[in-house]
Amino acid sequence: METKVYIDGYNFYYGRLKKTNFKWLDYYTLFNDYLLQRNSLGKPKLSDKAIKFFTAPINERVAMDAHSVADQQSYHTALNKYLGNKIEIISGHYDVSKNKAKLVDGDKDPRHCESVSIWKIEEKQSDVNVAVHAIYDSLMDSDVEQVVFVSNDTDILPAMLKLREYRKVSGRDLTIGLVIPRKDERTANTSLIDAADWHIPYISDLELQGSQLPNRINIGRKPAFKPHSWYEAPEIVKDILGILKEAYGNMNEAYRWLDSTPKGYPENLPHLKATPFQEMNTREGAERVIEHAQALRDYRLSQK
Repeated sequence: METKVYIDGYNFYYGRLKKTNFKWLDYYTLFNDYLLQRNSLGKPKLSDKAIKFFTAPINERVAMDAHSVADQQSYHTALNKYLGNKIEIISGHYDVSKNKAKLVDGDKDPRHCESVSIWKIEEKQSDVNVAVHAIYDSLMDSDVEQVVFVSNDTDILPAMLKLREYRKVSGRDLTIGLVIPRKDERTANTSLIDAADWHIPYISDLELQGSQLPNRINIGRKPAFKPHSWYEAPEIVKDILGILKEAYGNMNEAYRWLDSTPKGYPENLPHLKATPFQEMNTREGAERVIEHAQALRDYRLSQK
């Protein structure tokens, strides 16, 4: 079943990824290997650019973290490098403007409350782009058999209803799916569920954990790296990288060690269950890796 997936990146981030360690997410693996296998009707097929990811570059003026802009850029670069034609990133923009709003004053009606100046910060175009692309693709590409909306925002409801109407008028066999980016299915929007042929009301931690990009994507002239702050234990990760730089003198050799399969290390060191890079994704794994990094540095420095 030829399938296209339309992801509202803003809604996905705030609904499922914020305050987690799963932000370095491989959307293709998540949908192809997990979600579409869990609840889709028929046997889904994802062709080139079947996954459309709608987002907006973070505005530096409103970023809550000094590294947010660079971290997002690294992530988008990683998606393009690693997934290539499997994904298409469609960007909107952030609008930052001065506005007026009514200040809450006890039980007074808004008309009796004082107006105050505020900053109005809005992500623009993503939900509109989701709707436009889904309808356009369905009308223009007769091979599309299934469209999957990924959002819990009712702004996409008119597009879903319009596709249902188009299906009824045209007699076309078009399945409408819905994935709600939440951890708890109790927060799913029922009006969206009612408009879909099938839905997934939540995404589990295990599905997100199994759908992470490699920590280093060495494709093209410049590698893309998972940001330090996106690890569960960023302070340990930072220390590991510093220790390895001492050991090797340059980071290229250090990264090769981090990507290597562990073998033949002293018995007094904790057992690594995966490559050091993979181990570093959890706090417990990072604690194991730092012991290896320290031993490696001490050994290499003793040989000089």
